[in-house]
Amino acid sequence: VGKGKNIEEAEIFTKRVSFPTTAPDKASNLQDAVAICLSFFAKLDTEYIASLLNRDVADVENELTTQPYNYFVDGIEYNRPLAFRNPVNGVIEEAEKYLSGDVVGKLELAREISSENDQYKINVAYLEPIIPTKLTIDEIQFSLGSTFIPTEITSDFLRTILGLKGAKVVRLKTKHTNNYEIFVDNMHTSQNKEAGIYFSETTETRLSKYTLNDGTLIEVEQPYVYNKLGHHIIEIAMNNSPLRIQRYRVDRENGSVMYQITKDGKSVPMMELDEELTNLLQNKKLALNNSFRSFVIQNIQHREKVEAIYNRKFNSHVDRIFPEPYFDTFLNANPNIKLRRHQKIGVYRGLTEAMGGFWGVGTGKTFAIITLAMEMRRLGIAKKPMIVVQNATLTQFVKDIK
Repeated sequence: VGKGKNIEEAEIFTKRVSFPTTAPDKASNLQDAVAICLSFFAKLDTEYIASLLNRDVADVENELTTQPYNYFVDGIEYNRPLAFRNPVNGVIEEAEKYLSGDVVGKLELAREISSENDQYKINVAYLEPIIPTKLTIDEIQFSLGSTFIPTEITSDFLRTILGLKGAKVVRLKTKHTNNYEIFVDNMHTSQNKEAGIYFSETTETRLSKYTLNDGTLIEVEQPYVYNKLGHHIIEIAMNNSPLRIQRYRVDRENGSVMYQITKDGKSVPMMELDEELTNLLQNKKLALNNSFRSFVIQNIQHREKVEAIYNRKFNSHVDRIFPEPYFDTFLNANPNIKLRRHQKIGVYRGLTEAMGGFWGVGTGKTFAIITLAMEMRRLGIAKKPMIVVQNATLTQFVKDIK
């Protein structure tokens, strides 16, 4: 139906609307052959590249992994081989893929294998310059509860600073939990008491101050609060548990404790946050964190261990750079719709790894998602891609797909 609500022939009756595309069967040089292969198949296929150049596969693989080339990716110039052989599985990967990710782990493996196989020495030569600069202890953020800190370091802190002889931190890992527990022989050391909140070794009540609406200051007897010694605060911090103390809720008009009825009909006091003690706990926790950081920095062995663990675990990756496919329109797509550069790169990235496209309004998410779904079907990555959209955009999305 046309704009004037007249019945009109759709374009399919008067001209071709589907344009099947076939991959090229020749290329002028190795760089072009690699670009064509990655653009059409989103992976390196040495047999296809060899067929484009009418050359032997072994000859092509040798040049790919040994001959440096000058080329640009995302505006950055590189001088390196177009691909590298991964020693894990022997598969040849494009340089952007191999020289990214956990490059520290890749370098360790390449060094180990190159001592017995010279063909991997080139991997070492190109991995070494891209290893991230190691961070020093002053550049590393850590505190009590940082999961990468070995428990023996925290245990040593408890024994040395809080005077808890025989103290030991144990990590309890189960299917559903991953908690820390601190075991001590004698918790009542002067350092441990000073590091926390110590009331008494006996179960006594305590008084808490309230200000009524008329300005009157009253004290209300509270239930006993167990001592929060230094190692208690540390255990709570390591488990990321709430660090707070409660007290009775008081009617600010008459100063009486307020009660509520539970589901089983019992009358129980209502509780509220004890801001004074909770703030004191938070300050104690902050002081313990500062003390722990100083303790690690001043101990050479602990400092070097933390630096080594952190750099290996969190400072060993290089982000992958994705090349822009050289064509304007993906295979079998409508030639009248040309994706922008960031859309094409996004589609290519989605074909090679899990990703999230956090693009702003009007930047082309719809066409990029549609293209990615169709490309995944073409390449056999997915048989039935599912696209989930809001009800409000469903009609527009279906229209764009057609």
